Amino acid sequence: EEMNKLERKKYDKNVAASSSQVANIIKNIDKRTKKADIILVLKIKTIVFD
Repeated sequence: EEMNKLERKKYDKNVAASSSQVANIIKNIDKRTKKADIILVLKIKTIVFD
């Protein structure tokens, strides 16, 4: 139980960091970039955290 809490905290921290990374990536993506590319970036991030 205690270990799960600790793992959970670590996971939440990682996800939070990842979310801000994704936000930065999307912000930095050129305006002309296709939506599909943004979706691809999000999918890659999702795979990393599965």
